[in-house]
Amino acid sequence: MNIGVIGCGSIGKRHISNLLKIDGLSLFIYDSMKETMESVSKEYNVKSFGDAESLFREGNLDAVFICTPNNLHTKFVKMGLENNCHVFVEKPISHNLEGLDELERMAKEKNKMVFVACNMRFHNSIKKVKSLLDSVGKVYSVRAEFGHYLPNWRPSADYSKIYSASKEQGGGILLDAIHEFDYVSWMLGEPSEIFCLVGKLSDLKIDVEDTAEVLLKTKEGIIAEIHLDYLQKVKRRSCQVIGSKGTIVWVSTGKSPEESEVRFYDAEKNKWEVHKEVINPNDAYLEEVTHFVNCVAGKESPISDIGSGIMALKMVLGAKESSTSSQSMKF
Repeated sequence: MNIGVIGCGSIGKRHISNLLKIDGLSLFIYDSMKETMESVSKEYNVKSFGDAESLFREGNLDAVFICTPNNLHTKFVKMGLENNCHVFVEKPISHNLEGLDELERMAKEKNKMVFVACNMRFHNSIKKVKSLLDSVGKVYSVRAEFGHYLPNWRPSADYSKIYSASKEQGGGILLDAIHEFDYVSWMLGEPSEIFCLVGKLSDLKIDVEDTAEVLLKTKEGIIAEIHLDYLQKVKRRSCQVIGSKGTIVWVSTGKSPEESEVRFYDAEKNKWEVHKEVINPNDAYLEEVTHFVNCVAGKESPISDIGSGIMALKMVLGAKESSTSSQSMKF
């Protein structure tokens, strides 16, 4: 199976490294930054191409990974579909909705998969929380949180120059932390209404929001709260589910390897069940790309698709619009 990777930054390199662990793959890469591309080509011993057109034409690709800044995703997803490739695109699928209906139509017509990468769906603790939902009874509400100090995300890079810091490139904590929107809707269903407050509260050298508080209601009437920020010096991810038969609490310490704990309070037994695990952060990424390769080979059905990717983006854009209008947005 021939696979191309467009974009050789941190996430592109992670996917290249993981793909090389899977037997039967040939990898080819392209990055607009020639120096970066040559360095990655040498480090991983993979062939590079001087432009994306050559990558598709000469690589004879079965699938392509899009790992560019958010504002370039739509362009390269379309190019992948035009070249009859299955597509793996990093989250979010884009920074706006322009052209996404066309991509969805193209994917259907060509019978090609557009897999929107949200690796938290493969995180063992998130999977555990989802598996416990039936035990909690009727779900009333959910609280999800993600916070991580932006300069610590990629210590070797200047945070002010990465896409996260740039409105033009599709940065900002709402788009960056779309994982929380994705897994909340994955577990609870689509939203009916969303309200959001955002702010640029710190002195970080960015032109986007660094903090967001989101309230949403699902079509089933469940109320969810999502807190996101670029500010917490100790990385934190957590989720709490409150239901008629008990409560689920997940907390991650943010260490590497990650110390993750899921606790379930069974109200009928008046007892806590505790599930602790030390997780290698790369495990979810490796499982994700392995799943995608198996889907391309027809061995599995995709856990994520262009429809779920568009829904998560609509949630984020609805939150953004609410933050400027001071009104809740309906879906």
